[in-house]
Parts: sequence; C-alpha cells; structure tokens
Amino acid sequence: MKILISVSLWLVASACFFVSCHKEQSVPQLAWGKYYVWSDPDSACQVMRSIAFPEKLSPEDYARYALLTVQATCRSGRTLPPDSLVEAACIYNKVYGSADDKALACFYKGYVYENQGKEEEALLNYKQAEEASASGDDRRTRFLIYTALGNLMARHSGYESAIGYFRKALDLKLSLQA
Repeated sequence: MKILISVSLWLVASACFFVSCHKEQSVPQLAWGKYYVWSDPDSACQVMRSIAFPEKLSPEDYARYALLTVQATCRSGRTLPPDSLVEAACIYNKVYGSADDKALACFYKGYVYENQGKEEEALLNYKQAEEASASGDDRRTRFLIYTALGNLMARHSGYESAIGYFRKALDLKLSLQA
C-alpha cells in the first residue's frame, strides 16, 4: 500500500512539474518571436514553429502566438497563414489586446483578405487597423497601414485619397529615420 501511495505521489508531482515547465517554455519563445519579427521574420517563424502545442497555451499567449505567427509568416514572404490563425489573433486582440496589437491583427487580416482578392473585406480591416493605431504607439504598424490603404485606394477609389495615405506613410517613415 505504501508503494502505491509513493508511486501515485511521484506521478502527480511529475505531472505538475511537466505542465509547469511546458508553460514556462512557451513564454520565452513568444518573447523571442516578438524580438525577431521585425528584424528577422524567418527566425521568428522558426521560433513560432518550435512551440510544440500552441493550442494548450492560455488564451492570451495563444493570441500572442497567433499574431506573431501571422506577422512573421507575412513578413517573410511565405504562404499566407491559415484564416483560423488570423481570426484567432483578431478575436482576442479586438477585445483584450492593446491598441497596437489590435491594429496589427486587423492589418494582417486585411492583408490576407487582399491577397485572396477580397478587397472590400481588406479595406474594412485596414480601416479598423487605422482606427486602432490612432491610439497606439507603434509607428511601424501605422506606416504599414497607410501604405496598404494608399495602394488599395490607388487601385479603386482614386488618386486623391491614395496620395493622402502615401503622404501619411512618408511622414511616418521620415520620423522613424530621424
């Protein structure tokens, strides 16, 4: 009987240790993914792929995982990420994320739609991203949003609105270099 209790306690302790180590392991990977996503998106993709069971992350960490994976995939020029991953990033960040995360999620959802030929949905998401970025601090994201809106407007709405967005993008780019 003592052996059964000892083995049971050992199994419970081992399981707790495994679960806690697995949780701690994914958080540094998310931090490294965020670190690399702008400077080396290929490395960010590799870091995101190294997370063994992303669906077992907390909702907040899964949203960070989804957003970083989408961002790294798009920035590295790889095949577009699955719609479900883009949607997961948007759903969480629209409600709980910071203004910058909401803007990024909406931007990349628009980017995916635009590359699928769904330009009306892309425009709607780019506009939501622009609205969210107004209260955010990330000027790189705003630059991407203005450039995307300028390109979309140039193809469909006319050059006046496109020029306005390109001017905003240029002003941001110049302020980033200063």
